[in-house]
Amino acid sequence: MVCLCCYLPNICLQLLSASVLGFITSRFFDRGKRSQRFARLTVILVSTLTLVFTLFLIALSSAPGLRQAWFAKLCVTLSTPGPLDVSRCEVAGQAYGKVVELGPGPGTNFRCYEDAKIEQLTGIEPNEYFKAELMAEKAKQNLTFPVEQRWLRGEELDVEPGTFDSVVGTHVLCTVEDVVGVLSNVKKALKPGGTYLFMEHVAAEEGTWLRTAQKLVEPAFTIIANSCRFKNIEGILRREMIGWECDITAFDGPMPLPPFVPHIRGSCIKPK
Repeated sequence: MVCLCCYLPNICLQLLSASVLGFITSRFFDRGKRSQRFARLTVILVSTLTLVFTLFLIALSSAPGLRQAWFAKLCVTLSTPGPLDVSRCEVAGQAYGKVVELGPGPGTNFRCYEDAKIEQLTGIEPNEYFKAELMAEKAKQNLTFPVEQRWLRGEELDVEPGTFDSVVGTHVLCTVEDVVGVLSNVKKALKPGGTYLFMEHVAAEEGTWLRTAQKLVEPAFTIIANSCRFKNIEGILRREMIGWECDITAFDGPMPLPPFVPHIRGSCIKPK
């Protein structure tokens, strides 16, 4: 859930600051009429874009259904094959047996799964706007294993203990409110010797310019990306999966914007 009163003032302040900066900068232009006209038009354009973007964020914040529909469209647009698929498939391609996927979205991981290795897949996804794309991607990849889709949040996953061989989650923990609760359900769902496979974008190291950039974009990103926040996922995993055999690798994801570059991928195997 997105807290409008928590994030919107910060967003508006940042956007207003950009407009004010543009206005102040315009005062230093050449005093010629053409330069002054250009400066005024620039300020008007920035102010208009600021207003439109703010209204867009207000609309998304106040309408959960609209926000989910927008997020589904965004994910479908961004789910085209790309360089990140190398790391994605290195993780998801290890899935076997009875599989739970947390947040399958439009079925992006379906292009990584090996049909012969998977007995069945249960998808845990709260956003029903992904339904058509999910099944279309399964058909596109010629996957024959049965898929059961449960329209739930990861925190609500309720299965018989020790019934699954693999749990897969890619770019999903940033959106959950209770990461520890989700990991508790993962631990419950897996059989002894079962594997949790993951890839997540994460918070950069504190004190770096990249972490500062993440903090600047996070208020707007949280609304646009349906509650996604930059978190220290590696730290949480190492605390919560004590006793498990974990292999966690930090890497720079090939993402278009620097705040989204820090990633981790890996696996945690449940003790037998």
